[in-house]
Amino acid sequence: MPESDHPDRDRVRHLTDAVDREAVADAVVSAIRAQAGRAADPRWAAVTPVVNDHVRMFTRMLLSGSQPPQSETRSLALRAASASRSPIGEMLRSYRVGADAAFRAVREAAGPDDLEAVVTVTEELMAFVNLMTAAVVQASLDDRDLRRSERERRFRRLFDAIDGAAALTPDLVELAEDIGVSTTGPYLPFAAAHRGAGAAEHARLAAELSAAGGLLAFSEGERIDGICSAPSQLDWLAETEGVAVAVGAAAARGRLAAACRDLHVVIDVAVRRGRTGPIGLADFAPEVLVELCPEVSDALSARVYDPLPAELQATLHALVAFGFDRTTTAATLHIHRNTLLYRLGRIEERLGLDLSRAADQVSIYLATLRRDRARGNQPPPSAVRRRGVTGIPGSRTRPADGPGTATGNTWPPRATHPGRTPNGVAPDRTRVATRLTAAAAGSATPWRAGRTAP
Repeated sequence: MPESDHPDRDRVRHLTDAVDREAVADAVVSAIRAQAGRAADPRWAAVTPVVNDHVRMFTRMLLSGSQPPQSETRSLALRAASASRSPIGEMLRSYRVGADAAFRAVREAAGPDDLEAVVTVTEELMAFVNLMTAAVVQASLDDRDLRRSERERRFRRLFDAIDGAAALTPDLVELAEDIGVSTTGPYLPFAAAHRGAGAAEHARLAAELSAAGGLLAFSEGERIDGICSAPSQLDWLAETEGVAVAVGAAAARGRLAAACRDLHVVIDVAVRRGRTGPIGLADFAPEVLVELCPEVSDALSARVYDPLPAELQATLHALVAFGFDRTTTAATLHIHRNTLLYRLGRIEERLGLDLSRAADQVSIYLATLRRDRARGNQPPPSAVRRRGVTGIPGSRTRPADGPGTATGNTWPPRATHPGRTPNGVAPDRTRVATRLTAAAAGSATPWRAGRTAP
């Protein structure tokens, strides 16, 4: 700190000169050795020079009134970690113990007139310890991330080798044996994502999965990919709050990477819809199919909606949203049923489709899913998955068997009936009419159906 802040800086220099710095370093080493309880450990030969460097850096900081550059504290922290070969918790305790020993040495060297100087030195000593412990923690985190990145690369190489995209070298065979993964199969590909979590959290979860043994897991940004031999190996992950997990069908070598890419779509749709826990492959089948074939889906959406003016687009969107139920659609749009029938006739004439024909209903339904996805809207209610069952165009809503949740705790997910909220209560169709109409006309207000993430 600047000298203007401490007029007694000369007293601080005088006190610093009075302290035997080598004696301080010896006292610090002795205190740390006593705290560690390993007096005969040969590592102390490497620790002593590092402690001397700490004393010299602190002395420069004290005399100059300015903190050392971050590069210097980081370099010293790395040397300390290398010399001590101790867990980070023990290193942090060593800094506290060393600071106590240094303070005692300063206090013993102080004279009766050095009280203010002792206070200043103590404050600076605490600031220096804070700098160094922060550098030690950051160095430890960087080292962990480096090791984790290396582990991720090795696991990804093993996955590629098992899938036939790279050579299965002896070191990879050894790695597979270490984690208990067969190099010959069979394999169940899987993908998972922790809603709202970053890459570091996904890497941590992947490491925990692989540490359990019997499967291979690695993170791909904000997603986890891997192979296992049974879905039950992922039970604990599927039960983790905020995590969605999808397991694919058994795949042979050469198909694993492609299977994981398909599962990415399943997971992405589930996360967007706020679903967590185990996700069945067919839970969001229409949306997944639409995203797996974007060119075809875009062409279908254009084929259905582009020929229609805004009013007819909104009418068709509402009709799809209510399962092609014309009575409910008319009531929701606050129009007479005959008016709706007139509009539907115009839609059929412009599109050359029959709105009562199942095949045409499916085409319109998929086109609506793609259109809503492109506009950032939630799918219409009839598209909402309810634990393994999709609302099918033209179907009627049946009474729910009982209350349930949208997440589920079983594998595979159990099913409830479509057209109902997670607690089994039918949605208020009239209240959402305006949102549906606005969404179909291009409004930014999305339709939010089903149980979404808080």
